[in-house]
Amino acid sequence: MRPRRLAAGIAAICALVACALVIPATTAAAAPTPNPRAPGGLAGEGQTPLPDMPGPTTGGSVDLRAVACPSGGSIVVSVSIAADLARLLAAERPTGVALCGQGYRDIGVQIALRRQNCGPSDDQVWREPAAACSPPTAIPGTSRHELGLAVDFSSPTPLAYFWLATNAPRFGLHPLVDGSEPWHFSVDGH
Repeated sequence: MRPRRLAAGIAAICALVACALVIPATTAAAAPTPNPRAPGGLAGEGQTPLPDMPGPTTGGSVDLRAVACPSGGSIVVSVSIAADLARLLAAERPTGVALCGQGYRDIGVQIALRRQNCGPSDDQVWREPAAACSPPTAIPGTSRHELGLAVDFSSPTPLAYFWLATNAPRFGLHPLVDGSEPWHFSVDGH
């Protein structure tokens, strides 16, 4: 089994059982985009590239941790934001807002989401802008989720999203700059 597929499989299994893991380094080429099948091999125009740090799409490794949600379940994120996320979830507990969600996802999951939300063609997956998808979905290699630096929160109420927009920045998580996805928070608003 190739290292990238092995890492993706391990990440998927660990996400299901909420364990902490270290994704092994792959032999992927360095930035800007990990997909040699993409036309021109580059991410789409206007996309914000991933930060210059090791990750599954830049050939390094990502140290991930599962952060327990107050009402059960967990969110797998980079260790660099795990403590802040845990404090955010603890701070919302007294409000009765039941937050949980999804953090890290590997490039294989990002590709599948693009096919689901943007269309099945390689052009739709690798070149269409995120805004052309429903819901908006980042081009693989540009998502903060691929580094465990973003969380899509799930909650049954608008109050939860209001609470997050008001309070999450105190814990280092920011809503999308364009406001198009009220559930999406990341370290830099992308």
